[in-house]
Amino acid sequence: MQILQNQSLLNRFSDLYIKGELSNVATVVQTPQQLVDYFHIDPDATPTMAGLRNIDDYIGPESHVIYDEITNLPISGINELVIQSTFDDEVGHEEDFQSEGIIFPNTIWPHENDFFIFQGDKTTALYVVTETSPVTVRSNPFIQINFRLYSRDPEMIKQLRKQVRKKYLTTVTAIGMDKTLVIEEEAYFTIEDHVKNYLDVLDLYSSLFYDYEHATFIYDGIVSEQDGYKYRFIDMVLWKIMFDNRLVIYDDIMTYAINNFNMNLDRLYASSPDLYVDPNTMKRSILYRILERNHKKQVDEYKFPQAFERDPRIGKFDGKFIYYFESYGKECDCNLMCNTCPVWDDDFMYRLKNNIKYEEEESMTQYISSPSCDCVTFVNGVELGDKNTNLRNAIISWYWNEDIDWENIKLVQTVTSENYFLIPILLYAYRDYIQGIQK
Repeated sequence: MQILQNQSLLNRFSDLYIKGELSNVATVVQTPQQLVDYFHIDPDATPTMAGLRNIDDYIGPESHVIYDEITNLPISGINELVIQSTFDDEVGHEEDFQSEGIIFPNTIWPHENDFFIFQGDKTTALYVVTETSPVTVRSNPFIQINFRLYSRDPEMIKQLRKQVRKKYLTTVTAIGMDKTLVIEEEAYFTIEDHVKNYLDVLDLYSSLFYDYEHATFIYDGIVSEQDGYKYRFIDMVLWKIMFDNRLVIYDDIMTYAINNFNMNLDRLYASSPDLYVDPNTMKRSILYRILERNHKKQVDEYKFPQAFERDPRIGKFDGKFIYYFESYGKECDCNLMCNTCPVWDDDFMYRLKNNIKYEEEESMTQYISSPSCDCVTFVNGVELGDKNTNLRNAIISWYWNEDIDWENIKLVQTVTSENYFLIPILLYAYRDYIQGIQK
């Protein structure tokens, strides 16, 4: 994705796990965290796990067992390793280390005969899980494991790594509703690249529209030819959609970046607009219906923003005439956005409903819509009418559940109604895409 203006991934260690999402469960367990490289039996790739035949050799050139390697998996509750020494007539003294630990929720479900190696151990040793049992602590589903020393032979560990099919990483937090903290290594680094792009777009949007005085997003700069005053707009419906979906406001991707990539980012805060916009009003808007992608509903049935104007006596003194969009209606109510911004022009609506993309050569052209009523005229229609067909095509693709070419979306750092209304939809779609990579 290109913005016409633009920390590498850091491996996090145990202290960052305690500070991140695992802090709650770490407090419950109240024991130090140990990070391990964990070798988890893959039951789908290991046919013998289905009970067709016994496994004679879990590690070895003839073994049929396939593992997934999980880096930085935290295990808690290991206070000490109990050392037992036994004497065998043939091999003499043997050492045996035994202990128990706890696997955190949202990571893995351990199997017997899984293996792991403690990170930072002076003498590398391979441990095997001998028993598992579920333990619920404050409604959190932990798994307790018993394990013992399996081998100190480096060749054994090399052979185990040869039986690894996929590699995974343990993250500090997850994105969205999918709470798994273990994701494929390749996907993790792919997510890093997309998260950076996402944050660039988020920063672009906030720099253009976030107003610290009102703690919300304002479209600023429409001058009415009728009275010569400069007007500003706050779309309360858009505000509620962003607040309810943790989009830009308390943004989930920003939280993920802070916890997993050690990025120092400034959050944007805003109160909930529930007092002004109820859920049903929000769901009637064209904004919500595009996100909902329910083709049984007419997407542009309610496309006209219905405005509430602040007392003009105040605006005369501070120069800030503000319209508040508290709903979307079927008819224009003659506010300054009565030509639908002109984001929701008839051509765009026709293309959106029929999945007709703009041609490449049309991209970034200027478009001036004729007003839907004759009560207001515009003097800055060229700015209002900047038509980024590249961005519009992405919205059309989202509405029709098609893949979006994220690398080739071009955004201009300019205050336009197109950016004000369409970039939040783009961010919603982009976050959905990133969550899909995690899964």
